[in-house]
Amino acid sequence: MFVADGSSFERVSIRHAGFTPEDVIEASFHILDQVPVITANVESFRARQLTDPESRAFATAALRLRYEDVQKAPIGPEKLLEARRYEDAGCDLWHVFNRLSENLLRGGLKEETRCRADGRRFARTCALPGLDRNVRLNKELWSLAQRLANGEPLSFAEYEHRALSAKGAPAFPSLP
Repeated sequence: MFVADGSSFERVSIRHAGFTPEDVIEASFHILDQVPVITANVESFRARQLTDPESRAFATAALRLRYEDVQKAPIGPEKLLEARRYEDAGCDLWHVFNRLSENLLRGGLKEETRCRADGRRFARTCALPGLDRNVRLNKELWSLAQRLANGEPLSFAEYEHRALSAKGAPAFPSLP
């Protein structure tokens, strides 16, 4: 599944009931029209090499999208940046973006040296349940990546506040 924030590409949707085959064909062609824009964005991500501090800042901002308090998160930014496969290694924005996305969404990571305030170790990270939560996290992550691709620094305060809903609860609450 490819997900980007709404400012990059047009959204295409078809209702589950009452659509015609022509609606599907029209939506398909509309998506195909977006391929050059998508390709250009991916190429700009591949061309943008991140320094270690930029990668760490990106990972810290990504953690803030998933966890209310990075200090209380079960993993740190360095663990989030680890590649699961040899092919995923690389310091360009595209590789880092994909590692962060996979590690946040799939879970299964454990940082052996990280402990809770009471001294107990954290459990493995859990996968993020629900398609809408996955899409929302990926859109926010894409937005962060676009800012880096455009040479903009990341503002952690901005993303810390965006990670909270209107009621003050984390947008992606930590799972047990």
